Amino acid sequence: MRSFVWCTAMISFAALDAGAQQADQLQQLQQQLQQLKQQYADTTHEFEQRIAALEQQLEMQKTAAEKPKKVPPVPVLELVAEKAAKKAVDDV
Repeated sequence: MRSFVWCTAMISFAALDAGAQQADQLQQLQQQLQQLKQQYADTTHEFEQRIAALEQQLEMQKTAAEKPKKVPPVPVLELVAEKAAKKAVDDV
């Protein structure tokens, strides 16, 4: 009878220990999962920022390439030429 009680007690302790180990493993897995989710969110956010910055840079370069070079209109060039000629005549 004593050995039966002793065996029952040992099995009970083993079952309690196994349950505690399972709970500990479950908690560790939950922590790992949470860490992975956080890393994923951080990395995704970083990539979204980099993509947005590159898209903005590309758009700025595209806009700059499409802008025609500003050439003064002909009347402005004529005025500049007249002023230069007048100054040359005045200097002589």
